[in-house]
Amino acid sequence: MIKIKKPSDSPPPKQGGFGWKLLSSFFGVGFSPLAPGTVSSACVFILIWFVPNDSVIYLAILAIITVAGIPISGKAENYWGKDPSKIVIDEVAGSMVALLFVPKNIWLWIIAFVAFRGFDILKLPPAKTIEKRFRGGWGVMLDDIVAGVYAFVLTHLVSIIFQQG
Repeated sequence: MIKIKKPSDSPPPKQGGFGWKLLSSFFGVGFSPLAPGTVSSACVFILIWFVPNDSVIYLAILAIITVAGIPISGKAENYWGKDPSKIVIDEVAGSMVALLFVPKNIWLWIIAFVAFRGFDILKLPPAKTIEKRFRGGWGVMLDDIVAGVYAFVLTHLVSIIFQQG
């Protein structure tokens, strides 16, 4: 069951923290009034489509975003409360995991996108457990990494099945 957060579930926002808010919201994308997680994932997919294929650079950027995302999202929670929808740096990392080594094929990318958003929303085990057990930035980031791994596996399975068919 999907739980919808009500504005009353979070403490009132604190002032300050412009840098943490900017980075955790993926430069303001997280302020989208409609589905900020989906909008941020779409932005990531579009941006990466236009970046030349270089696995080493891609992995380095993914590692930096993931590692930096832990304290960034943790600090942003101090201003907005527990895992608010404005924090989308976790979707950025999860989207990048979903696209790891996926060839630039529009159909595979659509599968990766839909799979990632679906797995992120559904929070299949162990994502839900991770989100509950880990506090702060760890919980914010890791459940999306798990969703990204699920999408990665599904996308590559589809790629393998239809390559041979």
